Amino acid sequence: MKLLRIEITKSYKRKNIKVLVSLYMSMLILMSILYLVAEKRLGLTLYTEGQFITSSLSLVMAGFMPLLALYVASVTLSSEMSSGTLKNMLLLPIKREQLYLSKIAAVLSLIGGMLILQWLYSMVFSIIVDGAINFSFLIGTLGDYFGAFLVLGLIINLSIALTLAFKSTGITIVSSYLLYVILGFVGIYFPAFSNVNPTTIFREYGYFFEGGGGIQLLSTFAYYIIIVMTGLLLFDKKEEEICLYD
Repeated sequence: MKLLRIEITKSYKRKNIKVLVSLYMSMLILMSILYLVAEKRLGLTLYTEGQFITSSLSLVMAGFMPLLALYVASVTLSSEMSSGTLKNMLLLPIKREQLYLSKIAAVLSLIGGMLILQWLYSMVFSIIVDGAINFSFLIGTLGDYFGAFLVLGLIINLSIALTLAFKSTGITIVSSYLLYVILGFVGIYFPAFSNVNPTTIFREYGYFFEGGGGIQLLSTFAYYIIIVMTGLLLFDKKEEEICLYD
């Protein structure tokens, strides 16, 4: 737990991450202001019964949040590799699996905290604008947000594994985008693969806990196992490279 607290503190102290989180909050506030103006000033009915909660999630998941998760996870590791911090930590008597997983958990806590904050903010704002929200609908939105968290967690794990392989945040982002495009074409030309295709999983996170979403949910956990195990192998290899002469 102490190691996890250290990793979380390091993540929250990075200036570039603070800027991106501030940008994220500004986007959320801007969306709510536009929603309020459209509903109260222009008389338009954009959302009913808390639909703003899920719509705001869809907007940030369309590009910003996946890119944020990808960048934060990669820069967290690449900056430590370039500064020598990772080398110093690898020389400490710490289990390598614990060190690796603590880095993943630190980024997950940041992204998870942002999603929780967005859910609470959008819920309160929806109640202020539209009035009471149906309780069952509200519980359903939690499933959407948790599904988004699982998808972003998959992106975080992939980002860290690719950063270990390429040692560069820029290359990690570009290769992730190319991988997404390639898998998209695979889904088009091989429809039988579409249900377990990562691109389908990324798009349909809101259906994980509804009827028919079991295949995507199981596929997500399978990808977690594959990517985490690959990342651990790459991390062990990185340790050998860094500490070869120590």
